[in-house]
Amino acid sequence: MKKNLISPVVLILIVVVAAYLVIGQNPYPPLTGPVSVVDALGRTVQVELPV
Repeated sequence: MKKNLISPVVLILIVVVAAYLVIGQNPYPPLTGPVSVVDALGRTVQVELPV
């Protein structure tokens, strides 16, 4: 497996897992406004959800 193919795959997995955790912790999330998501590196990311 080439080295440049590893990062996108890991990134996609992190996004999927993060989305699953957010949905699991908050079954009825607000559909508007920013949502704070903490990624695997401990950084807090503000995500704007579409209306």
